[in-house]
Amino acid sequence: MFVCCLALLGVSALLVKGGTPVNQSPRIFLPGDVMLDGLAPIHYPPGTREEDPAQNSNGKFSHHCGGPFNFRGLQHSEAILYAVDQINQNKTLLPGIMLGIDIKDTCNSVDHTIRESLQFGFIRAAYMRTEEESIRACGLTQNASGLALDTTNKGVAIVGAAYSGITIAVANLAGLFHVPVVSYASTSRLLSDRKRFQNVLRTVPSDTRQAQAMVDIIRKFDWNFVSTVASDTEYGRSGIDSFKNAVKSQEHSRICIAVDEVFTVRTPKTKVREIMSKIREHPEAKVIVLFAELNDADYFINVAREKTLQDTSGLVPMRSLDLTRFYATTMTY
Repeated sequence: MFVCCLALLGVSALLVKGGTPVNQSPRIFLPGDVMLDGLAPIHYPPGTREEDPAQNSNGKFSHHCGGPFNFRGLQHSEAILYAVDQINQNKTLLPGIMLGIDIKDTCNSVDHTIRESLQFGFIRAAYMRTEEESIRACGLTQNASGLALDTTNKGVAIVGAAYSGITIAVANLAGLFHVPVVSYASTSRLLSDRKRFQNVLRTVPSDTRQAQAMVDIIRKFDWNFVSTVASDTEYGRSGIDSFKNAVKSQEHSRICIAVDEVFTVRTPKTKVREIMSKIREHPEAKVIVLFAELNDADYFINVAREKTLQDTSGLVPMRSLDLTRFYATTMTY
């Protein structure tokens, strides 16, 4: 465990040093006899609202990594390292075998994650094998012999990612190589489709359960009219669809949706304020159901505080950031 902590602290210092992007993609790497690949959102992309609120309305966003540090993503990495360390210390689980881990930063970006995932050992090994077969097919056996296949860092599975949209993209890529993906935080109901995601497992329940719980709470308090606001992402859209399906599936359901809108952290504040205005036009809807990713929910709630919603008795969000004094939350993706 001591070695794991030292490795983590060393990489953490590299990630946050100077607050500027690093030239090479940072990672947490521990060698082992059998390698696992990991994905964690250790940074936000630069140019997002977390770094510069003014950029949210100007459309100046970058998909490169090296933005603000995400402490929660580091916690995910620590949990992965701890689990690997506990397995290695147990002499009965994998006797004589040491697990290794190669954790890459997703930067909360699908594009960046796919670029990083292409560096995983199982993809590089497949590429080299294809190149060797092509060269041998052309009769250039001498050149093919120079392509040594390094399988020492070939991951047997991917642990991650956190955000559902990123996990879906990685699962589509890894599925081509029949490599399993085990997510520790992705809750989108889409990942429950076994025909589409045959190699995906997760350690958290689907949003279908969360949506049903939200409907049960709303019915318990006789909140007949609600407004729904969701992240315009794979997670948010599928989550709010689960909520609507749960509403429709209730016999004699009396829950009506007055306003139904989507947004992201990249949505200009003027557009978010328009959503607020639509909500205020329906005073009968006393509850806002917010099904959003963490940073999106934080953004929406902060804008709501700037433009205080009048005559709203409750807010039932699925995401918030250190706002549990005001809102009931469940911290998933």
